[in-house]
Amino acid sequence: MTSTQKSKKKLVEILWYDAEGDSAWTSTKDLEKVELPLVTCCGYLVKDTPEKVMLAMGYHEDSWVNIFSVPKGMLKGKIKILLTTTTPTPTKLSKKNRGQTKKVLSTVSATSINGDNGNGN
Repeated sequence: MTSTQKSKKKLVEILWYDAEGDSAWTSTKDLEKVELPLVTCCGYLVKDTPEKVMLAMGYHEDSWVNIFSVPKGMLKGKIKILLTTTTPTPTKLSKKNRGQTKKVLSTVSATSINGDNGNGN
């Protein structure tokens, strides 16, 4: 890695009310008993805007994976910060590091395919 930039990531927890639906006939009396499910989600905070909160399961450099958005009106309470990390994010790999990375990845692939632990066992 020839240069890095430090990037702060927040691991958060949110509580939110999910929508509920039913296609069956329901009496007015039974409708009063319907409660919205309260859901707990944890993830990396991608965006916090006046309209929505976006969480992701993972990140790599400037990309996110498994993004999940919840409208702010569905939140119960505030966003709870569980952990703030400062991780170096690679911006460019040297030729030497690219070669080492390929070697590690090929070892991991071979281990996964062969089903051993890398020691021949």
